Amino acid sequence: FDPSPGTNGVACLMANGQIAVFRYDVGESKNVTAKLDAAGGDGFKPRCDLPILVGIYEVLLEDCSSYPMNIQHFLWLPSDHFLFTTINDSSSASILHFGYISSEKKAIVVKNSLPVEAYILGAALNESTNHVAVQLSTGDILKFVPESESLLPWQTNAGDAVKFPIICTEMAVTSIGNEEVVLGLTERFRFYVNG
Repeated sequence: FDPSPGTNGVACLMANGQIAVFRYDVGESKNVTAKLDAAGGDGFKPRCDLPILVGIYEVLLEDCSSYPMNIQHFLWLPSDHFLFTTINDSSSASILHFGYISSEKKAIVVKNSLPVEAYILGAALNESTNHVAVQLSTGDILKFVPESESLLPWQTNAGDAVKFPIICTEMAVTSIGNEEVVLGLTERFRFYVNG
């Protein structure tokens, strides 16, 4: 997953539950994280910039240490904040977590955890407003607002709740006119705008 355009970084969720963050720094000529000596040779010279490892971070969350692959739907938000979900096994529901990178702790510190009454199937960021659309297994769409760390039902300008009639495997958020809308595409290529 990657942050908004122009930030020049990539983050990788690894099998052990840690997050590796890479950035492409212009002008950096030597990268110690990339090995270019495959098959015993050293004659390969890259013709492009290679990413530089910024750090490997643990996710500071109680339930994630024993089940690292329980972390799902990672979104990299501006200002090095992350939004991701875990599954609550005891109640058939999901938990939405909002955290940030702490360089001194070498970890992603969770600021807020919000329980959700259904499974979260996907999340999409509107890069112009930083609002996140969260799709539930019921078809309901919720809006996460990072500034207030609140999770609300997504509503149209007319005040109607947004709900997809069928689960959408692909989802995006954009503005059409002066309304922020949720776009959904099913696996059979049915296209929905605000449900």
